[in-house]
Amino acid sequence: MIIIRMTGGLGNQMFQYIYGQALQKKYNRKVYYDLTWYNLSSSHRYRELESHESFRLGAFGIKPDMISERTSTFFNSKVGKVYNILQNAWGSMGLPPIMPTYHVGYWNGEPYFENVKAEAAEMYKLPASQNENAQKYKKMMHEGPTSVSMHIRRGDYSKHPQLQVCTPEYYQAAFKYLETQFDDFCVFVFSDDIPYCKEVLGDQDNIVFIENCGTDLDEFQLMSECRHHVVANSTFSWWTAWLGENQNNDGRMVLSPPNWYNQPELYPQQMKFIDIHKIIPDRWTKIDF
Repeated sequence: MIIIRMTGGLGNQMFQYIYGQALQKKYNRKVYYDLTWYNLSSSHRYRELESHESFRLGAFGIKPDMISERTSTFFNSKVGKVYNILQNAWGSMGLPPIMPTYHVGYWNGEPYFENVKAEAAEMYKLPASQNENAQKYKKMMHEGPTSVSMHIRRGDYSKHPQLQVCTPEYYQAAFKYLETQFDDFCVFVFSDDIPYCKEVLGDQDNIVFIENCGTDLDEFQLMSECRHHVVANSTFSWWTAWLGENQNNDGRMVLSPPNWYNQPELYPQQMKFIDIHKIIPDRWTKIDF
């Protein structure tokens, strides 16, 4: 048995779930998921989550096999952690698991699910939004000039220095790069802070600010409809860009920041479960600014 602990918001959940599916295919072992992090009463729940995130993958029709809270409590106890260290040492030698293993991490990046990429592209499809504004924007994306999604994430990112990578200069540099690639294009801006975006990018003519188009899942699906993408250092826009590439396979271009975190060496605890070198695919264009 392989157990994956689920934590965080939608984008991280997608990485964690598909990593489990990759392990299941690799080792032919049943994979279960620990969802107790989303239980506010859980005694071992990580303290950094205060925004009451919820498990979101049901939107894709995913119903994971779950472990009990009792099992989760064991693996998060001192004895369980020692047991898991021994199991991970076994796995680090490339040997298949022979006892239950408990995996904690984020596994952000394509290399972690290389053997199930086709499954991921199919699994993470969402139906087109029925929101009237979303349908209007979708028509513009498909019938107007070359469409480019641009994700500007503020909110929680503005409180954490290591996450404040995508400055106004990054997005302005991305605009300049797009001008070298296309004679006629339109940028569709998605954000949790549209007033800020209008202040930073309002002098651009070929831009549409996405507003009132439903839920964040509606925006997620709509972003993937664009032909090209400018992502933030966010797993939310990472997945919309990746799905846009892999569901269409028509040479879509993705622009990304050159780094995913600011000075990661200063945040060893936060970086403990993340390999920053695997997040941005080599085929994506990194925009220096």
